[in-house]
Amino acid sequence: MVIAGWFASAVISKVIGELIQYGIDRCKSELGVDPGVLDKALPMIRAVTCAAESGMITQNNDPDLEQWLSQIVNIAGEAENVLDEIEYHALKKKVEKGNKHKVRKIPSSLTKFAKRVFCKDPAWERLKKVVKEISEVAAKADLFFKLVDNKQRQEQQRPSSTNNRETGPLLSIEVFGREEEKEDLIQKLLSSSRSDGKKFSILPIVGVGGVGKTTLAKLVYNDEKVTEEHFPLKMWICVSDCFDVTLLTKKMLD
Repeated sequence: MVIAGWFASAVISKVIGELIQYGIDRCKSELGVDPGVLDKALPMIRAVTCAAESGMITQNNDPDLEQWLSQIVNIAGEAENVLDEIEYHALKKKVEKGNKHKVRKIPSSLTKFAKRVFCKDPAWERLKKVVKEISEVAAKADLFFKLVDNKQRQEQQRPSSTNNRETGPLLSIEVFGREEEKEDLIQKLLSSSRSDGKKFSILPIVGVGGVGKTTLAKLVYNDEKVTEEHFPLKMWICVSDCFDVTLLTKKMLD
């Protein structure tokens, strides 16, 4: 099931925002819900719906999650219809009162409308039903949010494909066509080691994959001028896209 996660959470957010404007205390007494609690649950609702949309979590083997996501979609659709209806009735009442001025904007239409027709208008009754459903959905959001959080942790801990690529400093083949680049890098390193030379803490070798960056680095690393004259202590460390600082430090100290 594909769901419009951001759309659903945006509509629900609008409902909650209108309820907060109406008054948290009044909502507690008249609707039996705390909009503040719903507002805090909204980021979790958004995270779960978007995780399902992106495929991070799947509802195929989880009937509870599938039912919960289906509820989100249905609630969002009903909430949007209710908000549209309330906007319509608010505008209609304003016109019926003989206000012939240009309607620029109807701020907090739900607030004004609800105060006038509380418990008398079908739209308000529908809204109460939607709010109750949002409250039920929000109560379950934490459970499914933990599922998303656990999945994210697993993804972060899983080594990437680049993490399996280890390189070593030794060259087993002869290299041609890189003498100029090699000498240029060596001169930069040697000048950096002198007191009167430019200081380089990092010398990057940039290029697309397969162009020979690692091979060039090995040529410089194994050159006798670098080893014997200036850098008697050297270390070759492979740092991939997904790396562990603690593990790398241990390798350097071993």
